[in-house]
Amino acid sequence: MITDATPEFPQVFISHASEDKGRFVEEFATQLRYKGVDAWFDRWEMQAGDSLVERIFECGIAAAKAFVIVLPHASVSKP
Repeated sequence: MITDATPEFPQVFISHASEDKGRFVEEFATQLRYKGVDAWFDRWEMQAGDSLVERIFECGIAAAKAFVIVLPHASVSKP
């Protein structure tokens, strides 16, 4: 059966420390999208002047089907 509906890609929210954005997270998010996962990555989804609470909680987290938490040792030892 052929339908006009587009396939739904899994939506994931990536939680990470800002220090890890350039070291790992952006490339990881890029690879997820390449593999067909709709990865919500703040650098791509937010613009200057956006409400942090609205964009992250109401758009990113609310739409997510799963969460990816990047938690390296450096993040665990942060205050």
